[in-house]
Amino acid sequence: IILNFFIAIYLISNPVLAWDGLENWFFKAQNFFYNYNFFDLKGLKGNNNYYPHLGTLVWGFFWKNSLLQYEYLGRLFYIYIYLLSLFSICELISNQNKFKIIILSLILIISFDEFLFRGYQEVLLFSLFIFISKNYYIYLSNKNFINLLICFVCLNLIPWIKHEGFLFVFAYTISFLFMIKFLKKKYELISIIILTWILLVIKNYIFYKFLDLNFTHGGGGQFFTDYKSILEFIFIFSKGLFIAIFKYKIWILIFFSMYFLFKNKLYKDEQKLYFKFLKINLALYFILLLGIYYNLYVNSNIDFNWWIANSLDRLIYSISGIFVINIIFFLNYIKNYNLK
Repeated sequence: IILNFFIAIYLISNPVLAWDGLENWFFKAQNFFYNYNFFDLKGLKGNNNYYPHLGTLVWGFFWKNSLLQYEYLGRLFYIYIYLLSLFSICELISNQNKFKIIILSLILIISFDEFLFRGYQEVLLFSLFIFISKNYYIYLSNKNFINLLICFVCLNLIPWIKHEGFLFVFAYTISFLFMIKFLKKKYELISIIILTWILLVIKNYIFYKFLDLNFTHGGGGQFFTDYKSILEFIFIFSKGLFIAIFKYKIWILIFFSMYFLFKNKLYKDEQKLYFKFLKINLALYFILLLGIYYNLYVNSNIDFNWWIANSLDRLIYSISGIFVINIIFFLNYIKNYNLK
């Protein structure tokens, strides 16, 4: 509550919307503020009416139902979800409340970005991925179906928040496929995968039918180009990825913790299987990002450097929530080592 209050005051002191928040998301929130519905989103003022709307529905709801009905009060709910996810993942730290506070503060410092609370939706994806990652780890440890069900619910909220969410969810369910052979109750995970794919198809069909969904969002159907262009793509993408990682330094700690625990064989038995899962996800999401940006490089009329500078950092921030749990594994080891 105290953290939520201070961050809220900090954001209220400068409540301006950033460009994407204003052009793509504000008018959706305003739509729900004035009690309009999903079908009123088509033809709405602003860019990309086919963008998902769940985050702006929440934004508009709390804007409408706040005492003063200031727009930025609706966005304060994003802070609550963000902090709730951090407190949730820190529950995996064994005992010692003082240590939990230190770790919470560390993750907060390296993951908080005021800019993302100016109407952007990435913080919601980051938070949901933390909930998903934590509950799937617990599911692998104790085989409690409730935890898998929580994963399912959170996973299927993502496509309703961001356009690329359906690709994120598809990649995550592909990583589930690699885990089936390690489970006794294989039907549980298989049923979650199939239901998620069905819901993805239904969601995209609804948006295609009613909001003129653009699946490629700036991309197209061409996939081949010359050798020199491929080298140029690799250079620009690699440079952009490097810059984005250093912008969101949580990735530095994620990579370091994975390397340190793996190199020194410090993963506990219940963590080894989950580490395999994280490695699969890391590879899948890297391939996904390569595919997304290669398609834009070949097909988009907009300068490719613009795409890299204005979106890659936010995409990798969103998916970093999957891997925050590894920082917890690492810091748990540090704490237990110091107690010996």
